[in-house]
Amino acid sequence: MAQKATAKKSVAEDPRYTQALQAYESGLRAMQEHKFDKAKPQFQKVIGGPAKELTDRANVYLRICQNVLERKDPQPRKPEDSFYFGVMKANEANYDAFPPAYREYLSRLRNGGLGCEYSSRYVGSLVADFHRTLIRGGVFIYPGTKKSPEGKLRLLYEANPLAFVAEQAGGTATDGRVRILDKQPRTMHERTPLIIGSTDEVKRVLSF
Repeated sequence: MAQKATAKKSVAEDPRYTQALQAYESGLRAMQEHKFDKAKPQFQKVIGGPAKELTDRANVYLRICQNVLERKDPQPRKPEDSFYFGVMKANEANYDAFPPAYREYLSRLRNGGLGCEYSSRYVGSLVADFHRTLIRGGVFIYPGTKKSPEGKLRLLYEANPLAFVAEQAGGTATDGRVRILDKQPRTMHERTPLIIGSTDEVKRVLSF
């Protein structure tokens, strides 16, 4: 045990470790300010340093920076932005179990009754589906069903975090009656319906 403590202390006292730590922290600050072009070289300075844990973390953030900088559309579309080509995401295998208002909305959407062209995509992963909604706009729908009237998604650690992100980008998140962030969790794994995305699209869903 004494040998391990001594080895750890020697790494912390290594000037290269101090420099790597400073570069790592600078990179994190730049990322928080969305300055990925400035963050990338800071994380590159950390790679190959004396602290493996710091190097591993820097590698992860470096890949994030590279992905953002190489993306063709570096500016995500805010969910409230209007656009002609809408995207609706819902598990339509549950169509017959959805409440009547949601079935009416989906029927109108399919036959062009909403006045614009839509596509339908459903990955089956909440984060992946929401990510595309955040970048491209549209709406994600997971209402209650006959089998699960309170919904399937967890309020505390699924709906709440994404509702916060959506609202920060100008979007809306609701359970169909109440704003998600106004709901007070009663239990750790409490479930909730979720309609989240572009404010205009969410309002359109709720109009049925």
